[in-house]
Amino acid sequence: MYDYIKLIINLSDDEILMDILIAELADAGIEAFDENDGKLNAYIRKEHFYKETFDKIFEKTPFSGIFSYSVEELMQENWNSVWESNFEPVTVDNKCVIYASFHNGLPETDYKILINPKMTFGTGHHDTTYLCVKAILDLDLNGKNVLDMGCGTGILGILSAMKGAANVTAIDNDPLAVENAVENAVLNGVELKMNIFKGEVNLLNNQKFDVIIANINRNVLLNDMEKYAASLLTDGLLIISGFFREDAELLLNVAKSLNLKKVKVSSRNGWTVITLSHEH
Repeated sequence: MYDYIKLIINLSDDEILMDILIAELADAGIEAFDENDGKLNAYIRKEHFYKETFDKIFEKTPFSGIFSYSVEELMQENWNSVWESNFEPVTVDNKCVIYASFHNGLPETDYKILINPKMTFGTGHHDTTYLCVKAILDLDLNGKNVLDMGCGTGILGILSAMKGAANVTAIDNDPLAVENAVENAVLNGVELKMNIFKGEVNLLNNQKFDVIIANINRNVLLNDMEKYAASLLTDGLLIISGFFREDAELLLNVAKSLNLKKVKVSSRNGWTVITLSHEH
């Protein structure tokens, strides 16, 4: 079990500056963000938190004098109570609702995903998860072989299974995420369709997928996109997210060098998802 550090950051009316700060914090190892009581909360594993690193970020231009942060140590046993206080049901396109066991009065939707998060990323609140859910809702996955890379709570793999995928491979390097994804797959009755593993991209070997979903972060995507391209079937789709609109061109250039072409780009509050396919 991991203990986490929560950085509590004051918000700014400058949305572009906020986006730049969040991108820098993500590059420094922040795993998840949420907003509560007029503050931005950022979460990082205790063993990955180095105060000097974050002090330098907040002292640099253009953040100095605008942003400040305080730190709160968040023990594992307190995590669920934190999520219960912040976690409202999330509805995507009136087609899918993501909820927890303590929610009532859910809207009528085609898909209902029950998630009980345990210090793992993926409740649908983050814009990248929302964007990926929206992208999956637009796909025909009947009989398809799907990869959910960096699965977190398993939301994207679970939705893929609900939408008719024949097999879903879900991979995360966090053992707690793997444990949580397994539990959530069972809660949603799709465990027989899902194979969930702890590991990295090297687990893929020569496996091929119709659809690959990688909601991670810019640096991991840049490093691993070649492996994703090699694992994508000729007529398959690669959906990547976890980065800001400003990074899209960089990722598209790498994709082009791998003979992947842009199918669609969507953004929400500065966060972006790109759908790619092989050049033919």
